Amino acid sequence: MADAVKGDNMIKILKRKNGITLIALVVTIVSVLLLTGVSVNIITEDNGAISKSKEAKTRMEFGTFREEMELFIASLSLEDRDFDRNTLSVTSDQTRYSKLKKNDGDSDEIVQRNDLTIYEAIPSVKGNEKYHNNGDCILYILNGTLYVNSSDQEIMRIALEFGCKSAFYNVQINSSGKRELISSEKNLFIKDAKGEVIIPPIVETIGAGAFYKTGVKRLVIPYTCEVISEYAFSFNTDLEEIIIEEKEVNGVMKGVKTIGAWAFRGCTSLTSIDIPSVTSSIGQGAFYNCNKLTSIELPASLKTLNAEVVGACTSLQTITLNEGLVTMGTYPFTGCKNITTIKLPSTLKTINGWTFYNMAGLTTIDVSNNSYFIMEDGMLLTANRATVYWIPTSWTAVVIPDGVKTLYSSSMLQSKATKLTIPASLTTISSGFSTVLKEIEVKTGNTSFKSDNGNLYTANGKTLIKYLENEATFKVAEGCTNFQRYCLQGATNVTKIVFPDSFTTLNGWGFQGATKLKSIYLPKNVNAFNTVSISGCSITTRD
Repeated sequence: MADAVKGDNMIKILKRKNGITLIALVVTIVSVLLLTGVSVNIITEDNGAISKSKEAKTRMEFGTFREEMELFIASLSLEDRDFDRNTLSVTSDQTRYSKLKKNDGDSDEIVQRNDLTIYEAIPSVKGNEKYHNNGDCILYILNGTLYVNSSDQEIMRIALEFGCKSAFYNVQINSSGKRELISSEKNLFIKDAKGEVIIPPIVETIGAGAFYKTGVKRLVIPYTCEVISEYAFSFNTDLEEIIIEEKEVNGVMKGVKTIGAWAFRGCTSLTSIDIPSVTSSIGQGAFYNCNKLTSIELPASLKTLNAEVVGACTSLQTITLNEGLVTMGTYPFTGCKNITTIKLPSTLKTINGWTFYNMAGLTTIDVSNNSYFIMEDGMLLTANRATVYWIPTSWTAVVIPDGVKTLYSSSMLQSKATKLTIPASLTTISSGFSTVLKEIEVKTGNTSFKSDNGNLYTANGKTLIKYLENEATFKVAEGCTNFQRYCLQGATNVTKIVFPDSFTTLNGWGFQGATKLKSIYLPKNVNAFNTVSISGCSITTRD
């Protein structure tokens, strides 16, 4: 019995000890887990050991970057005593700077070194992926200051502490997957005190209106940029120099491929520009009203010359159309009054009646290398002699050669000719004649046109092509049903027009040029028309 009790007591003691041991084990495990968590947190939290180690490394790197940059600048100063630190620009492609001016009024002397890049200026950044984005270095030097373009807030915070500047420009990925510099006030930070803008090499597209009217004086666009969008630099009236770089990379030339519509419109101080050989598209009016531009060469990669590309460039004397150009559109040279000669490349196949419009000084079109057009009797014709595209504006009388079927009369809008003779072969006349034209002779045998009281109609009398009487009252011939556009150009004495019952179709452009017109008498069956060009006229409809 005593032994049994003793045994039971022993079991209770053992159970108690096992319970204590189990509790101790649980407590120990929990303690270890807590300590481990604390340790991990200490190491990984914002102020932890790992974060502090990363921060320390980044600080050390920026300290090195600054030292290397200052050593690089010092070496340039030793090499060139006229080196101007404040103009220094260093990218992943080259180094550029201006020399100090010796005298007031001296022009800037630009030094460009392709053998010195950001990797020579700051060697320790090379190969460090932390400071690259899609292969592009996020560091560059602008105006002697180190700039950083990073989305990493920690890098930017430390960079600013080390006297670097944030790349304030606004670059976004566009719908084409390209890095686009969009229009933003931040772009003004790229412009230095002298008005120079060096587009960062990270940019692949310069967005619409990115530097519209921002006072740019000098512009450098790197070969990494492929697109200059519409109005990107328009109305920078002090812009004197544009450098658009191109470079061969792995056997392929890189550079701006597209210059958008009106991209440099109104850059009235620009005197010259070299368009890259890879540029294949130049939009409407890209260099419109660059009225100090004296010469321009279009690259062979350009297939189509759009409207007003160099319109209103009043000082332009020479334009070179390289082999490769296929089509010239509507008035690409309008207002270029000092161009006297244009040579057509052998590849040019298509032009239109307005291609050489408003070129008062043009006297010669050289077709010696072109088989699609010919010059005959001083006029530009298609090679088959079927169409007249251009007539010198200085002529006082024009005789269209026999065999011609189509006359682009727009080529005579600014002509001094008072008389036009059309051959029996002519079947088509486009709209538009000069205001000084007084007489049109239709040669015997022409079955497409006729003269009625000196006015030119189609042979069936249904369409008025050109009004020449210029009396105060114009009675439109019976049988006429419509006016051709601009048929009243020069009708400055006409105050009243009376239409016959046959008349059915009219548009506002038909009255263009009748500046004193006061009253119109229309039959009731005339279709609705635009009255903008006859505002102020009284319109009477008779039964």
